[in-house]
Amino acid sequence: MQYRRLGRTHMMAAEVGLGLRSLERLPAAAAAEVIRAAALVGSNVVEVDTGSPAQLAALALALKPLRSQLLVVGVGATNRESVEAAMATLGLDYFDAYLANAPGADLGEVQSLALAGVAKAVGVATSEMSEALSAILDGGVEIVQVPFNLLELRQPTGVDAVFAAAHAADVGVLACSPLAGGRLAHGDAPVRDALEFLLDGRPRSVAQAALGWALTDLRVSAVVAGPASEEHVYENAGASYLAPLDDGTLAAIARAMTGD
Repeated sequence: MQYRRLGRTHMMAAEVGLGLRSLERLPAAAAAEVIRAAALVGSNVVEVDTGSPAQLAALALALKPLRSQLLVVGVGATNRESVEAAMATLGLDYFDAYLANAPGADLGEVQSLALAGVAKAVGVATSEMSEALSAILDGGVEIVQVPFNLLELRQPTGVDAVFAAAHAADVGVLACSPLAGGRLAHGDAPVRDALEFLLDGRPRSVAQAALGWALTDLRVSAVVAGPASEEHVYENAGASYLAPLDDGTLAAIARAMTGD
């Protein structure tokens, strides 16, 4: 697994991280096995929704022997009581990073978590690019998490401005939904069909190409993918080991996604 610096936190984040939302449908023990598989392949960024009992339960089962290997990123409400309750469930002394779940995040409240030693680094997680940009320009966050995937080529969201501001401020960027909720790998047949050319004699899957596309932007610290099985973990992690997509392939992907 390749690693990138997570902004000015100086933490080193695996290029392909793990989001736990897609594991909520699994029994906690099975979900914990997926988490262990991710750690085994070096995916050290684990994002957990602190408002999800299922995610907390699965991570709690897997975490203790893996704690030194992982960067645990909590996402959720920022009141101290809720955060400390999640820490107690997980057996944590602190979160490596804690992201306020925007919209309407109280930046002062999330910053207070760092001052109290509850989180080493703080930031925001939002799908609203204007909120991410505002948080970066405010100067009080070290990490932002925003959606970023190939569908950006069809309908730009304004994420480029967020990435530019983050790069200028040395703010780490976690790109969530890199497979658009599975649409780019297993769900949306028209999208998959448009990208089938990527498999022509190449040792990669459509999912790996989609993750590789997001990682081509070096302003991204890590993509946070949500595998539903151990097999998906291994497939996603493979994106970090494959050769970067060349300019010709990137152009072909753009044509396939836009129809130009």
